Amino acid sequence: MKIPNNFHIPIILISILIALVSNFGAIISVIEPFTFTNIKITNQGYVSMTSFNQTFFTDNHGFSYNIVDIKSAATGCMVRSYLNEARKRPLTKQMCEGIYTAVMTDTGCFKYSNTDTYCHSIAIECLEKGVDSNFIYQKIYENSSKTRISVLGEMISNIKYDLDGQFAWSIVTNDTMKKYRASKNDLDGFPDFIRSIQGVEVAFVIYEVNKDICRINFRSKGKFTVNNIAKFFGGGGHAFASGAVVKRSLDKAKNHIINNCKKMLEEQIKVIK
Repeated sequence: MKIPNNFHIPIILISILIALVSNFGAIISVIEPFTFTNIKITNQGYVSMTSFNQTFFTDNHGFSYNIVDIKSAATGCMVRSYLNEARKRPLTKQMCEGIYTAVMTDTGCFKYSNTDTYCHSIAIECLEKGVDSNFIYQKIYENSSKTRISVLGEMISNIKYDLDGQFAWSIVTNDTMKKYRASKNDLDGFPDFIRSIQGVEVAFVIYEVNKDICRINFRSKGKFTVNNIAKFFGGGGHAFASGAVVKRSLDKAKNHIINNCKKMLEEQIKVIK
């Protein structure tokens, strides 16, 4: 591959929330042919790395620096803090667009419980730089394909409730995905939709990946934690937004997931009472 004349070798490569080593490997394979010296590689993440099928980073993560700030509301906040120290010139509008998008999405449009004054100060800074917040919001949250709406409709029709309506879940099968020729990108926000239902405190969606694997996304309004539930299934994540992969067929995984989730939530209810 011919290297462009204007190509500059980076001194530092910063990855943002690369939680799986396997994901980062693909990035390194692209970069290595263009490098003549070792690159300092920094990974920034804002949640503690819990076990996810034994592939989350341990102390031997392979990065030159691995920065984890469990108090940070978003990786966008960490990037802003880094630039505040490393950059003397003001941020450009283009930079602010990326930072604003990162903070907005990680805080659920500044409405999640992790939203703090720093998030809002960053938003103010970005708006003052001319960032069009309405345009970004529409591109992310008001840009659903007809395919996504069709799959969402079937997901909604499959919603089930338990524990006096506090616990709700649904399933998206491979047949549904094939029926509408949907992709993984069409599934974003499904558990959040269930969580938004009045009375529901914890929601999850089971996605049939193939005949031997199911993926689960958990969401909580804050009364109950779900990362401990995800950890039970070999996953992890935020206290109120987590995920896991279960290596079972949908038929075998369904009751296993639902019954154990219900049991662990009942244990949390006892503690709350």
